[in-house]
Amino acid sequence: MYNQGFSFIELMVTIAVIAIIVSIVVPLYVDYVERATRQVCNVNCMQLERMYHVYLLMENKEHTVFIFNDFSQEHKGNICPANGEIKYEHGVVRCLLHSKDEVNGNEADEGDGSVPYL
Repeated sequence: MYNQGFSFIELMVTIAVIAIIVSIVVPLYVDYVERATRQVCNVNCMQLERMYHVYLLMENKEHTVFIFNDFSQEHKGNICPANGEIKYEHGVVRCLLHSKDEVNGNEADEGDGSVPYL
């Protein structure tokens, strides 16, 4: 039996195919992780907002920045996975890092692949 193993060309083709697959998969994975982080942050902000509104009703208090800051420090936990700053503005708790676009209600940097409506 005469066995030479892989030729240099076969090895280079295999490495090229693997490189192409990795160059496609890695950006998709990074985008998936960013979208998941944004969604977790938005859900956590909505939950904190509901808890804060219940707190204000139960304690019969009016909103002030100081009351919200105290409340958010007590219940902060991991609201934003990326450690974004949490604010309460116009009756809404939002993360300054993952906040929604005020104009159209969509995320400012979300690319969902759909065609924009003109």
